[in-house]
Amino acid sequence: MKLHIAFYCGENRRVIHLIKEGGKVQIGCTAYTLEEAEKAIRRKYEGKAAEEYIAKVKACFEGIEYEDSIVKDEYWNVRRAVANQGYGLDVLVKDEDCRVRIAVAEQGHGLDVLMKDEYSAVRCAVANQGYGLDVLMKDEDWNVRRAMANQGYGLDVLVKDKHWNVRYAVAEQGHGLDVLVKDKHWAVRRAVANQGYGLDVLVKDEDWNVRRAVAEQGYGLDVLVKDEDWAVRCAVANQGYGLDVLVKDEHWGVRRAVANQGYGLDVLVKDEDWNVRRAVAEQGYGIDVLVKDEDSDVRIAAERKLEELKKN
Repeated sequence: MKLHIAFYCGENRRVIHLIKEGGKVQIGCTAYTLEEAEKAIRRKYEGKAAEEYIAKVKACFEGIEYEDSIVKDEYWNVRRAVANQGYGLDVLVKDEDCRVRIAVAEQGHGLDVLMKDEYSAVRCAVANQGYGLDVLMKDEDWNVRRAMANQGYGLDVLVKDKHWNVRYAVAEQGHGLDVLVKDKHWAVRRAVANQGYGLDVLVKDEDWNVRRAVAEQGYGLDVLVKDEDWAVRCAVANQGYGLDVLVKDEHWGVRRAVANQGYGLDVLVKDEDWNVRRAVAEQGYGIDVLVKDEDSDVRIAAERKLEELKKN
């Protein structure tokens, strides 16, 4: 048996592993081919340190022999990496670190034990496997019950859950919208709007987050173009509606959204706010003027656009 992982790499003592699909190695947050990894390592390390790191990466691609001692390594991230490879699960299911047990659950192993784990994150991982849903639906932790809703399980019950995060997840499933459209929490009502339901009611909602979601659905724009909150008017502009009015809006965020639509650039090129002028530059308008703008961000945007146009 071979493990496609490597331990204690570099000054950060990273644990790296091979991505199952794609033939790349994961180092930190970045995926590399062997050639890319070698170049990245040499940019940061020199001499012996670089060669040792590269040797470990190569071993990761080729695979190392599995040994029972690896599942008892002192570092939890090593043990988790082993679990992620699907090895030593019978031992690691009882690991002292919940992050390792989560990895075991994600492998679909030991779910009958892990569904009773003391840590809710582990129980969530079990729920995400679609196991023990009838029991976990009554879990004391809302995170677990939300995982139930994400699985589309028990929605008739969870639509009345005491925690808004759970009801939000129910709304995302498109369930119980006729009830949730009147929910006391704005985030739940926003989730309802995102489903395109009850827009005729939600267009008048007291919370701007909800009204913005309605605008993003392209509904009630003739009303929302005059909304008191700039973020809502910005969403209207993003729909390409009312630009002749919004080009004169008092808030720079709205005028920037208008510029992003490529509208009114001849006016907005002289806007008092640099954010708006930068948006105009990004549209490739008035570059000859904006390249000399008093604001450095505007000048940089204009210069980049100029270079881009020259290449084309």
